[in-house]
Amino acid sequence: HGKGGGYKLTRDPSEYTAGEILRSAEGDLAPVACLSCNAEECPRKKECKTLPLWEKFNDLTNDYFDSVTLESLL
Repeated sequence: HGKGGGYKLTRDPSEYTAGEILRSAEGDLAPVACLSCNAEECPRKKECKTLPLWEKFNDLTNDYFDSVTLESLL
């Protein structure tokens, strides 16, 4: 906090991904609670018509953020 505050990197910026940073700050990037890393299996999973949509969206989001390095954002 304040002047000189912030974070010190232990690796080169090219070795960090936006996904890694976001998951570290937010926990995970799941668009719906049932896909969260620590979620219990939903009892309606077998009947859920939208689950495939959310799973694909989750995969695309994670893949994209994992492809962006911190170096590319500086």
